[in-house]
Amino acid sequence: EVTLPITCMGSLICIMYIPYIAYLVLLSFLAVTVLFLLVLAIAGRAGRADDTDESIPRLFRKIGVLIPAYKEDAVLVDSVLTNLKQDYPADRFS
Repeated sequence: EVTLPITCMGSLICIMYIPYIAYLVLLSFLAVTVLFLLVLAIAGRAGRADDTDESIPRLFRKIGVLIPAYKEDAVLVDSVLTNLKQDYPADRFS
């Protein structure tokens, strides 16, 4: 007859092990997440400073800019001026 060192009253998983298992699952998830972000950070640093080809002309699509302005009197002028300083061609705005 084989006896377990800690009796579990006939159940496969002791109730006392559930917090430890949950803790290990959480740590595993955090470790995988950190490793994923580390791989992305290394891959981002390995790229060139500018991955665009200057020989291909830049094409600009027509866009519209929405500026929230409800009771924003204090920052509305600064927001509009900042948006007007963009280097996007003016004729491509809606």
